[in-house]
Amino acid sequence: CLSASAPASVIRWEGRAVPAGGGSPRWVQVGASASEQDLMGTVWAGMMTDITEQKLTEAQLARSRDELRAQSAHAARARESERARIAREIHDEIGGTLTGLRADLVWLKRRLGGDEAIREKLEYMDELVDTAASTSVRLVRDLRPAVLDFGFVSALQWLARDFRKHAGIACAFVCNVEETELDRERATAIFRIFQELLTNVTKHARASAVAARLEVGESDVVLEVRDDGIGIVIPSRRRNDAYGIRGMRERAQELGGTLEINSGEHGGTVAVMRAPRHAPA
Repeated sequence: CLSASAPASVIRWEGRAVPAGGGSPRWVQVGASASEQDLMGTVWAGMMTDITEQKLTEAQLARSRDELRAQSAHAARARESERARIAREIHDEIGGTLTGLRADLVWLKRRLGGDEAIREKLEYMDELVDTAASTSVRLVRDLRPAVLDFGFVSALQWLARDFRKHAGIACAFVCNVEETELDRERATAIFRIFQELLTNVTKHARASAVAARLEVGESDVVLEVRDDGIGIVIPSRRRNDAYGIRGMRERAQELGGTLEINSGEHGGTVAVMRAPRHAPA
């Protein structure tokens, strides 16, 4: 008990203390409350709890989370590097092979085009080559967003147009600047987040319209994506298989930012990603 003349109140304190008999400092948690006594004045009664083991466990968990986050960031960079390598292989090897095959088909048509059956077969083969070429272009585009070479804002505008074309859902995209400079890693990460958000709209939202806004400030970048769909159900964000949302959040954390996904005030879903414009020194 501690005697004090202060008004009745409650004290809660947490910190490090050195044992009276010596030894290493310990983490302690103190809770005390005061009660008025006629003869003794204010009397404090409380409890002190040794929470050193708890603090050590929390520190270990924090280190583990940091290590996992670092490993996740390394894995993401490795994936993008591998995607770029595969995209080059597809473009150079498969693309070159298909170009040569198309030239050979042209040569055969000139010499065997008089035979109707052969001509039809060659036309069919030409269509197969065109299909394969289109597929390889799509694969290269999905593996490595080459549109980023033409500018970060332009790449997001293209992604919105491509989504509108293939998903059949209205998608408006606005930005407060015409173009901005971002390092390739940050631009790719934000591009992938936007791409995944639009994919989620296609899969789950049942939306008829999407509104995307990119706000580029002096120190940060904000990407907001709204849809008019059925909204997000909170338990679904906690499922063990919600890897899409988890992956987007990890990408945002790797940039030093955050990603919040919630139901809109008037329905639908609102996703907001905030990240520093430049990587920390």
